[in-house]
Amino acid sequence: MFMPKPDTPFEPNLLYHFELLSHMSHEAMLMFTLDGQLLAANRASYALTGLGEGIPLNEYAQHFTQQLCDMDGTPIPPDQYPHYRVARGETLNAVEFGYNIKGNMHNLRCNGRLIGDDTQQSQAILLVFQNVTIDRKLQEHTMQQREQIQLLTLAAAHQTAQLDTLLASIPDGIALVDSENHQLHINEVGQHILGQAPVERLEENVAHYNVRELDGTPMASEDLPLSRALRGEQVIDLEHLIERAGNDIVRVSASASPIYNQQGKITGAVAIFRDVTERRQREEVYLRQLHELEELRKLARATGLVREEKALYKTIVTRLARLLQTEQCVMLTLNQQSEVFEARKPAYGIESDKLSRYDVTARVIDQLFLHSESDYVCIIDRHDIEIDVVSQALLQALDVVNIMLVRIEHRSEVIGCVMVCNSIDNHYFDISDIQLLQTVAPQIALSIVNSRLYTQMQQSKQATEAQAWRLTRVNAELDAFTYSVSHDLRAPLRAITGFSQLLERSLPETSERTQHQLNRIRANVDKMSNLIDALLTFSRTGRQVPDQSRVDLVEVIQGSLRMYELQIDLCQAIIQVDNLPVIVGDNRLLEIVFANLIDNAIKYRRLDTQLRISISGMQNEHVATIAIQDNGIGFDPRYQDKIFQVFQRLHTDNEYEGTGIGLSLVRKIVEAHRGRIWAEGQPDAGATFYIELPIYK
Repeated sequence: MFMPKPDTPFEPNLLYHFELLSHMSHEAMLMFTLDGQLLAANRASYALTGLGEGIPLNEYAQHFTQQLCDMDGTPIPPDQYPHYRVARGETLNAVEFGYNIKGNMHNLRCNGRLIGDDTQQSQAILLVFQNVTIDRKLQEHTMQQREQIQLLTLAAAHQTAQLDTLLASIPDGIALVDSENHQLHINEVGQHILGQAPVERLEENVAHYNVRELDGTPMASEDLPLSRALRGEQVIDLEHLIERAGNDIVRVSASASPIYNQQGKITGAVAIFRDVTERRQREEVYLRQLHELEELRKLARATGLVREEKALYKTIVTRLARLLQTEQCVMLTLNQQSEVFEARKPAYGIESDKLSRYDVTARVIDQLFLHSESDYVCIIDRHDIEIDVVSQALLQALDVVNIMLVRIEHRSEVIGCVMVCNSIDNHYFDISDIQLLQTVAPQIALSIVNSRLYTQMQQSKQATEAQAWRLTRVNAELDAFTYSVSHDLRAPLRAITGFSQLLERSLPETSERTQHQLNRIRANVDKMSNLIDALLTFSRTGRQVPDQSRVDLVEVIQGSLRMYELQIDLCQAIIQVDNLPVIVGDNRLLEIVFANLIDNAIKYRRLDTQLRISISGMQNEHVATIAIQDNGIGFDPRYQDKIFQVFQRLHTDNEYEGTGIGLSLVRKIVEAHRGRIWAEGQPDAGATFYIELPIYK
C-alpha cells in the first residue's frame, strides 16, 4: 500500500515510480527524506511489522524504529537507525537487525542507499527489508541436523534407511561423500537440484558434475565445496552455477563441512545446498527496476529543464535508446496540415540524410494500431506470423527487424510518436519496455508542449521588445516635434504681443475702442499661449508610464488644494476631505488629476451660492472609488461622455474660461493607472466625478 506523506515538497515522478516498484515488490520498502521523515511505505512493510495499514506514517515510523535492535536484543540508539546511517553517506548491504514483533524477536536484513539527482545531490533514502528469521532458523536447524547426520554417519553406516528418511524431510539438498570424494548419499531434493535421476550410480566422483563459477568459467575440482571440506575447511553459502542436462543452468548456494571419526580423522564430508536461481532473478529484477526508476527520474528531470525544441528531442531519443538498449530511436511529430508524422532532428542511430524515410502518414499509424492490444503502444516484429501488409512494408522500408511505436498525447490530442527500432534478430521488446514507455509518454508530451509554449513566449517577447523599441523611437520623435511646434507657435505670439505694445506706445492717444481692441489682442494671445501649454502637457503626460508606488490620496489632494489656495479663499469655498483609501499609482500624475477636478469645480461654481466641494472614498477587495462632488452649475447628463473629449466644451469662453483639455488629460492619466473615470450631474444641481483606481496591498 503506497502512502505518501501529505504536502511533501518532493519530486512527483519519483514518488509515482516508487509506487509502481513497491506495489510489485514482496519486500518491505520505505522511503525517507534526508532529515528522517517517512515519505512512503508499501503494503509489504505493514505486513512485515504487523501494523494496520490505516496507521499514519509518522506513527508507523516511530513504532518501526523503536522496535529495531541488535541481534542480541539491545535497543539501537537513534543515530544508528538505518535511514540516519544512509543519510550520513553509508550504503547498507545485507545489514541485519533484530525486530520485536508482538513479543517475538525476528531477524531483518536491510539494504539501503541514497537516491540522487543528476547533480549527485541526494533527494531521498530508500530502505528495503527482508524477514530472514525463517532462513536463520532453517540454518540453525540445518546445522543441528548436520551434527546429527555426522553422529549417525559415525555411529553406523547400516542405518541408511533411517538416514534416508531424515534427509528426505529436509527442504534443502543434502550430499554425503567419503574420504575419496565418492557419493555415499544424496536426498531427493538434492537430486532434483542437480538434475540427477534417482537410478544413477552414486559411486561416481562428484567432480563429474558441470560446476561453474558465477562468471560461467568451469570451477576447478579442488575448489568444489565438498573437496574443500575434505581438506578440513568450513564452507558457508558459496554460490556457483550447475549446468544440468539440456543446458539448463541453476544457481546454487552450498555449505559444506568435514566429518571426523573418534580419532579426529576426516572420513568424509557433508554438503547442504539450495537452488537460489529464482531468488537471484527476483533480486536482479528489483535492481533493474531500481535502475529504471533512477533513469526515469533523470529523464523526467532532463526533459523538464530543456526549453529549446531541438535539444529536447535529442534528450528524449538519447536517453530512451540507452534505457531500452536499442539501436535507433526517433521522435515523430504530427503535422496537422499534411497529416504526416515527421521525423525530427536529431535522431539516435539514424543519419540525418536518411531521416525522411521515417516519416509516416497518420493513416498508416492508425492502421498499425488497429492490430495492437494497446491504444498507446504498438509493436511490429518481422517474425510475427500474423503480421499485416502495412507493418511488413514499414519494416522493409526501414530495413529493421522490429519496431515499437508509442503515441504521445496531450489532453487526448495526439501530438507525435516515439519510434524505437532494432535490426538485430535476438533483440525483442518485452512487457517491461512497454510499461516503461507508457510511463514516460505523459512526461514527454508535457515537455514538448512546454517547449512549444516557451518558443511562442520567446517569439512574443521579441515582438514586444521590437514594438517597445519602435514606440520609444516614435515618442522621442513626438517630443522633438512637440518642442518644435511649441517653439514655432510661440514665436508669432511673442511678435503679436510686442507689436501691440509698440502700437499702444506709438499712438499719442488711444480711444476707448482702440484700447478695447488692444486688450482683446493680448487676451487672445494669452489664451493661445495657455492652449499651447495645455497641449504640451496633454501630449507629454499621455505618453508617460505611471509609477507603481504606494499613494496616500489625502496627501495628494492636500497638495492639489495648496495649488488653488488663493482661488479657494477668494470664493470662500468649503472643502471637506474624508479618510481615503491607500492606492497604487504615481503621486505626481495623480496630483494633476485632482488639481484639474478642483479647478473645474471652482471654475464652474454658482455665483449665488457658496461653493462646497466634498471628496470621499470607498473600497472593495481590489479597487478604490473616489467621489469629488460639488454644488456648482452641473451639466446636462446627455453630455456626460462629451466633457472628457479633447476641445469639447459645454460653455463659451465668454461664459467660462478654459482650453477643453483638462478633463481629457484627467481621463488619460486615470486610464494609464488601469482605472476609469465617469461623471454624473444635473443642470444647476452640481456634479460628481467618480474615479476608480487599484488599491495598495
